Amino acid sequence: MQAPTETPDDHEPAEREPAEPAPIEPVPIGDVVARGHEGPERSTARRAALIAFVLSAAWLAPRLAPGVTFEDAGELVAVADSFGVPHPPGYPLWTLLAGFATEIAGWFSIEPARACVGFSWLTAAGACGALGLLLARRGVVWPVAGAVGALLALTPTFASTATVVEVYGLAAFVQMLFVAAALDPAPSARLSFALFGLGLAAHPGTLFLAPLLFVGVDSARALGRRVVSSPWILPGLLLYLWVPLRSHFDPAVDWGDPQTTARFLDHVLRSQYAVGGARTSADLLELARLTFEQTIGQSLVFMGVGMVAVLAALRRSRAVRWLVLASVWGAALVFWFVRYPLGELDAFTRWSAEVRLAPSFQPLFLALFAAAVVALLHALERSRVVLVAPLLMAIALVLPDGYTTVVDGLDDVRASRGAALWANAALDECPPDALLVVGRIGATDVLGFPLLHAQLVEGRRPDVTVVDRQLLLAPWYREQLARRAPDLSQWLAELGGTLPSTSDQGRLHRTVGTALGALVGGSRHVVWTDPPGPQARGGRAFVPGGVLWFADAMPLEPGAEPSANWIAHEPASPWRELHRRLAIERDGARAEGLERSGRAQDARSLRDAMAERYGPPDPRSLDQP
Repeated sequence: MQAPTETPDDHEPAEREPAEPAPIEPVPIGDVVARGHEGPERSTARRAALIAFVLSAAWLAPRLAPGVTFEDAGELVAVADSFGVPHPPGYPLWTLLAGFATEIAGWFSIEPARACVGFSWLTAAGACGALGLLLARRGVVWPVAGAVGALLALTPTFASTATVVEVYGLAAFVQMLFVAAALDPAPSARLSFALFGLGLAAHPGTLFLAPLLFVGVDSARALGRRVVSSPWILPGLLLYLWVPLRSHFDPAVDWGDPQTTARFLDHVLRSQYAVGGARTSADLLELARLTFEQTIGQSLVFMGVGMVAVLAALRRSRAVRWLVLASVWGAALVFWFVRYPLGELDAFTRWSAEVRLAPSFQPLFLALFAAAVVALLHALERSRVVLVAPLLMAIALVLPDGYTTVVDGLDDVRASRGAALWANAALDECPPDALLVVGRIGATDVLGFPLLHAQLVEGRRPDVTVVDRQLLLAPWYREQLARRAPDLSQWLAELGGTLPSTSDQGRLHRTVGTALGALVGGSRHVVWTDPPGPQARGGRAFVPGGVLWFADAMPLEPGAEPSANWIAHEPASPWRELHRRLAIERDGARAEGLERSGRAQDARSLRDAMAERYGPPDPRSLDQP
């Protein structure tokens, strides 16, 4: 049989459907960061991180403080300038990195305060970049991932700590890197534990993120692998050894003198804050209430997106999705219009939540935000169009919080020069070799830390000895003050022997006041930042000066102008009302003195000028709890 004739067409290949590209395997974030893995994931993740970093940095840059503000800024700048030991728990990672940043800035004639503000700014923008990196790795298109990361800079707590000298910018950066590593599609356990350890060295609030170390553990074998990787946490924890080692060399700032094991543990565990008495059950209950309220109030972004993520998983119709969107918007508006006005009526709540409490819970907010967006992506992963949902949700929930903060003025620190002006005026007004007592209101951080910066960093009035009335209750402070002011050593020893061993705060402070009264009329002038109580007066009259109160001294020539002109340069500080009331109290005493001396017209002129400068009383109290 003859074989069939072959034609050229018989060898033409049949038409085939184009092959689908092979799926791209996820690359661990550790490879992207550490080994420089080449691939599309690396480039898109970097783009998202860069967009988030640039946008957030551009938003925050014009809002930066010009230098030292009230609260912790003065102490932290002095710590960075001298590689000292800050207040508990010591913040070793911030101390070392900010110290090196200050040294480098000095090469370019940038003063330490501005260098530390810039350090907060860059690290906070880095946290936004890390969030953008995570979202891009989880499948968000990179422009949206970058935009969502940048929106973190609009949240109240984050923005208010990113524009001043604070430890929270660096803490947020390291914490967000840890969240990105833990929630990566292919996480590296060693990298996660290492970043968690560094996060603890940045701020102990990182403990809130500990559950993320075990994300994806679904078997005993996987748990064993995580446990094997746990020693990578040690490098970060070992940084805390810097605290006792540096304290041994008696740096200019040496809070707690934590050289011994007991004092080191008290310092790291923040026990040194319990000066003069332990917390009662009522205090702890109030703290729990504030914690819950602050979590609700500050985390509208995170909790709202989380709610959307959960409900979106149940999407059955378009109507359900729109109902979810309306619910989130409604919840945001309710919290905006109800929580903030009502919260302002509670002095303790406002002071504690916005100044003290919120930053400590920042890692919890970061984790909730990142996890909620990732969960939302999983719920909507089939529809490419709705990948912009995280951006829309974040905008919907960030704007109410951000607007409230701008109205409140708590993160508008662009013109906040009041702390530096006040510290300079106070020190300049002191007589030679004076004892300047930081009094009953705003002790240590609010009034004492700006003085610390002026003396140790700027070298202003080293002859003045600043005495912190509150810290006189602490043995380490009395020992440290005795070394630095030997003429007070006997007085400090007697004070330590008379302090009652009781948690009665009133009795303790009366004892300290009586001891301070013994200094009045001694070899050194005693001046106060606010009028002392009857125990501390020592039977002598105190008269108001320009900024301070003087014992047994003639007041400054009483004029018709208020003395606290620096208040006009402190528009944003949450302590502005406290200082304004101190100024009104002091200038009011000046006006009374004018009336007693027969100068009624000058007294009226002074009171009119006070009303114009200080304005009406603020109903929102910011006194310390």
